[in-house]
Amino acid sequence: MGGPLAMRFGCHLPVYGPAATRDTLVGFARRAEALGYDSLWASDHVVLPWRIASRYPYNATGDFPLPPATDFLEPLTALALVAGVTERASAPPCSSCRTATRCSPPRCWPPWITWRRAA
Repeated sequence: MGGPLAMRFGCHLPVYGPAATRDTLVGFARRAEALGYDSLWASDHVVLPWRIASRYPYNATGDFPLPPATDFLEPLTALALVAGVTERASAPPCSSCRTATRCSPPRCWPPWITWRRAA
């Protein structure tokens, strides 16, 4: 995968909204792997506020892009699925880890649930 200064590219899995299905995740992960992406990411949002007074800076309307009732897949479970259906993707704690979660607040889940999901 290149030397120590090689740039690596990853992509974010579709883990929320109508695209967050098993079939979509499997197809997305396999396609990303075929295209040579180095990592697959999943995020978690425990809270989406019902009202945001400030302007969201990353789109023209200034509105936050997700409605407050948006459903998210649990990231560790989504990454486990992806690790099981791809050749190069693997789940932590292996040395060639190619999956990662961007945000998974441990205090929001009882420790035994997090441990079970990560096992």
